[in-house]
Amino acid sequence: ITNYCLECTLKEILSECEWSDTRPVRRMFNCLPIEVSETSITFSDYYVGEELIYPIKYAEGTLQQFARGLAKYDLHLDPMFCNVFAQKFQTLPEDVRLYAYQEKAVEEILRETKKRLGKIPFISVRTAGGKTEAFLIGILQFCLDNLDKKGVKAIIFYPTKALANDQAKRVFEALYYMNEELRERERREVTMAIYHGDTPQGKEEDPKWVLFKCPKCQSELIRVRSPVSKKRELQCENCAVSFSFVYLTREECHHNLPDILITNPDIVTYILSTDASRQVLLGRPIKICPECGKTYANLQKRVCASIGCTGRLEDVQPDCGPEIIVYDEIHIFNGAFGMNVAFFNRRLKSAIECIYNRVFNKKYQPVYIGSSATIKNATRFGARFFDREEDEVILIPSPKEDIRDLTASPFVRQTIFLLPRAYRSRQTVSFAIAIMLQSAHKVGFNPRILCFVNNLKDCNELIRQTR
Repeated sequence: ITNYCLECTLKEILSECEWSDTRPVRRMFNCLPIEVSETSITFSDYYVGEELIYPIKYAEGTLQQFARGLAKYDLHLDPMFCNVFAQKFQTLPEDVRLYAYQEKAVEEILRETKKRLGKIPFISVRTAGGKTEAFLIGILQFCLDNLDKKGVKAIIFYPTKALANDQAKRVFEALYYMNEELRERERREVTMAIYHGDTPQGKEEDPKWVLFKCPKCQSELIRVRSPVSKKRELQCENCAVSFSFVYLTREECHHNLPDILITNPDIVTYILSTDASRQVLLGRPIKICPECGKTYANLQKRVCASIGCTGRLEDVQPDCGPEIIVYDEIHIFNGAFGMNVAFFNRRLKSAIECIYNRVFNKKYQPVYIGSSATIKNATRFGARFFDREEDEVILIPSPKEDIRDLTASPFVRQTIFLLPRAYRSRQTVSFAIAIMLQSAHKVGFNPRILCFVNNLKDCNELIRQTR
C-alpha cells in the first residue's frame, strides 16, 4: 500500500466462476480494474481519462470583413475593434479573425441591442472557447454608442466572487486597448468596476481583488495609488501606466457610475432589499456626500447626516440604467441556487422597470445574454432560467453545428476521476495535482495550476501538501 492508500493492488484467485467487467466495481472499494489477466486484476481508485480536443473553427473572413458585412443587416460594428483585438492577440489588424460561432454571437447581440426583438442569445461552448469575447464585443459597441449617457449600461453576473475577479481580467485588457483608441479620438473612456463583498466602501481601504496584469509590459506589479486629486487609481509600478477607467470603491461606483459592472446576484439582492440609495447603479437618482461618500435616496436632503460630517450633498442623476444583463457561467446556476437566481432576475427586471417608468418615462426592454459551458438541453435551460419560450432562445452555436476544426491537429485533454469522500480533501487534491504534474512532465511541459479553496488556512495547507 502506497500514497495514503490512494493507489493499491489487490489480487483474487478465481475458481469455477466467470469474472464480469462490472463486478469489481460493485464488490470491492469502488475501484476500477486497470489491468486484467487470467489470474489477477490490478485496481486503482482513480482514473485518468484522455480525449482528443480539436481547435474551434475560425471564421472564413477577417474581423474587418465581418464588420463591413454587417451593414447589409442594418447593423454596425466600429472599425476600432480590429485594432483593439489586434493588440490584444498581438497580430496585425488585417489578420484578426473571430471564431465562426463568435461572429454569429456578435451579430445576434448587435441585432438585439438595436432592434429589441425579445430574443435571448445563449452561448454554449466548451471551457476556454472564447465565450467572454463573444458577448463582450456587443457590450463594448453598445457602450460606444452611448458614451454621452451617464450610467451603468451592462451588468455581467458571475456565480462567485472568485469567478468575477478572474474573468474581469479579460474585460480589463480589452478596455485598456479600446480606451487607447478612444483617447486618440478625444472621447471619454469606457469604464468598469467589480462590485461585490470584497469591494471597499471608501477610499481609505485597499481593494482585495486587484489581480490584473499590465497589458503594456505584462508586469503583475499593479498597485493602488492615491494621487493629489484623491481619486485612487491603479498604476503599474514597472512602466507607470495608470488605469483610471477602473473604479476601485463602492463610493466611486455610486458617484461616477461605471459603464460595465461586474458583480454577483448576492450583492444586488442586498441592494434591492436594504439600500435604495445604491440603486443608483440601476438608474435611480440619489444624493451623495463628496466628503464621506454616504448615499441618500431622499432627494430633498441637502446636508450629510453622518457623525462628524457636514458635507453638502451632490446630485447623482443617471441618464440610463443597465440595458444589457449577462449571466456568465450560467450552468452553475442550477438546482435550488438556479431557481433563486431565476427569481432574482425577475425581481431585478421589475425594479428597473419601475425606475424607467418613473424617471426616464419610457419602457424598459433589457437584452439578456446567457453564457455557459457545454450543457445538455441548453435551450430548455435558458428558457426556464429567463422565463421565456424555447423558440425565443437563440442557441449559439446551433445544436446541429459542428464548431470543431477537424483539419487541425487536436490536443489531448485529461480528466482525473477520484473516489469521492474517501480521503481527506487536501490529500485528495494534492494527489490530483501530482497526477497532473506527472502527465505534463512526460511531454516536457511545466503547467500553471489554478485551485480554488474556501479560506487562507486551506490554501496554506494545500501548498504544503503539494510541495
